[in-house]
Amino acid sequence: MELTKERQKEKKARDQIVAALSEYHSIAPRVPTFTKDRIPGDKYDKEVTREGIDEGIVCLALLNNMGGGSVGEVDLYSLLHRYLLDKVARQEINSILRNG
Repeated sequence: MELTKERQKEKKARDQIVAALSEYHSIAPRVPTFTKDRIPGDKYDKEVTREGIDEGIVCLALLNNMGGGSVGEVDLYSLLHRYLLDKVARQEINSILRNG
């Protein structure tokens, strides 16, 4: 697979993140394989995985010293699953954000 220089850097960073998640979990994380092309926004609901979203939330929580992605009234797992995997929910959330 021939990659642009930008995608090569992204792959290297992604590989480092996957290695860090492996160390954190003490097992290989369940993430999608790297692909030459990025997934376009209009295909997130079909091609992004729940497991990839979950691992991304783990990264977000670790980077921000958060107690977790689902703590108290915060539920990033449900929010991001709905937002990325459900086009209707995404439109509703975007409407709230625009009018908020």
